[in-house]
Amino acid sequence: MKRITIYIDHIVYADGIFTWMCNFYKLLHRQYNIEIMTQVIKPELYDILHKEGINVIKWDSNIIYDTDILIYMLDFVTLPANFTCKKKFKIVHCNYENVKSDFHDLNDGSEFIAVSKQAADGFTKRFGIPCKDISSFVIPYEPRRVLRIVSCSRIYNNKGFDRMYHLADDLDEFGVRFQWINYSEIDRNGVTYLQSKKHGLITFLPNIEHNHLLDMIADADYLVQLSDKEGYCYAVHEALMLKTPVVVTDIEAFKDIVQDGVNGYKLPLKMNYGPDVLKNIIKNIPKDFEYKDDMKTIYEKWGGILQ
Repeated sequence: MKRITIYIDHIVYADGIFTWMCNFYKLLHRQYNIEIMTQVIKPELYDILHKEGINVIKWDSNIIYDTDILIYMLDFVTLPANFTCKKKFKIVHCNYENVKSDFHDLNDGSEFIAVSKQAADGFTKRFGIPCKDISSFVIPYEPRRVLRIVSCSRIYNNKGFDRMYHLADDLDEFGVRFQWINYSEIDRNGVTYLQSKKHGLITFLPNIEHNHLLDMIADADYLVQLSDKEGYCYAVHEALMLKTPVVVTDIEAFKDIVQDGVNGYKLPLKMNYGPDVLKNIIKNIPKDFEYKDDMKTIYEKWGGILQ
């Protein structure tokens, strides 16, 4: 099996070049032994490549590397001298007829491959060197459903953020794809609290205009409110009014308005729920429930008091 080595000086961004390397491996790894060599790589990007099964090699100046096919970018990359290969390809990633970069090693026996016909034609027109075009490509992917969760809890001790982290960790361990955004005013104490947690599964954003927030709640699969206690609990009422089910703590404020499996789920304060509860939250999202708000009676009560 022929060996293909892709050389990149620094792999520090999940950019188009990084995606191309991943897709190139997925497309051809059954026919070729493909490896990626670099001097510097971010740990999280290494983990992505490693999970895909790609062999990532740390370049060493004391080793002579021999490979069948060497591929690297025409721009951005300075190829070290300690490579030998049977064939060498340089990737032309933009139209150099318009981008006036200069290169001093174009006649070193390399072949040139451009990411588009326009880039290939521009390269040949400017430098007079043949260049093949192979368009960018993507690997077919069957998307998994993403559970969309919204909260709007103040960053405060009794608002149950440890419970939120607990639920987020459980969803993650269960293999659920989810996006969880909490909209709230974040003061200095809140910033300090969030920094102390270093938890990346929930995104915290500043509060937004109320009608905009209602739109976000209406578009979510769940509103989650895991407080120790609640008074008005308006976010839960608004979610139910918008036909968005809720996940709440089993406290007095929610006992009459949240029915398990009908319009949401109640979790114990100690978060000692079983796996079946988590499965229900994931797989049995309540729909088509009614929200009854006796506005007439409320109006009459206020009217009687205010006379």
